Parts: sequence; C-alpha cells; structure tokens
Amino acid sequence: SIWEESKKKGDVSLKRMINSELDNTSVTAILIGSETYARTWVRYEIFKSIEVGNTLLGIHINSIRGKDEQTKTAGPNPFNFCGLRISDDGSKGSPIIWSTDKWYYFSKLDAFSINKQPEKYRGKNVKLSTWYSTYDWVADKGSENFKDWIA
Repeated sequence: SIWEESKKKGDVSLKRMINSELDNTSVTAILIGSETYARTWVRYEIFKSIEVGNTLLGIHINSIRGKDEQTKTAGPNPFNFCGLRISDDGSKGSPIIWSTDKWYYFSKLDAFSINKQPEKYRGKNVKLSTWYSTYDWVADKGSENFKDWIA
C-alpha cells in the first residue's frame, strides 16, 4: 500500500503523502477508532487540514458492527487531545498536543496562519473540540446525515 511504502521511507515521505492527499479537498473526516486520538500521523493530518483551510469533523466508527457482529467502546475524541496555541494577535496557531498532564508543541508542524481569533482565545491553548464536532456513525445516523455534517 502507499501508506506502508511511505512509512518505510520516513517522516518526509509520510508528510508528502498526506499533503498530496489533502490537495484539492475542502473537508477532512477523521474516522475515530479506539486509538485514533494518539496516532502521530492522524494528528499531523488534522493540523495540516486546518493549515490548508479544510473543514474538519470526527466520526466515531466503533459502533459499526464488525465481521464478528461485535462493536467496540468509542475511542477518545482526538479533538480533545489536539489544540492550537493562539498567538497574542490571534492570527497564528501553533499545533499542540495533550499528554498526561499538560500541552506540548507538536514537533512535526510549525505555526501557521489561521482566521483571526477573538480576544478570549489569544495567547491561550485551545482544544480543537472548541471548534470541531464529532458524530457517531450509527447513533447519529451517518448514512442519512453525513451531508449535513459537512455543510
């Protein structure tokens, strides 16, 4: 697969692959499983999507029955573990991630321009869940409502 091939080549190759997949897109849907919130390259895709101006939404998929007809417990919301450190003038965001007890800068991506943020967010760390919604594919009837989620 393209993913496995890029993984073997290292971080630069993975970044290029994700960046190219985001070309000509306007929405990024993050499929949320049990461990999605902690995956480095999912985090990179989330932050890169914000940088390129995409709308983001999260979709919990653990409620979809597998081949064994079983479901899994919903995984944590990645938007609660990813955030932006908003610049003092509100025009830039530095990607940050929550780990155990505090925020850390996400080393795989530098600060980038964002829509001017209101005073209440300036100079602060803000969880992405402040801006982006999540849905459960089954409970929220994704097959019927997906188009409304991305509107």
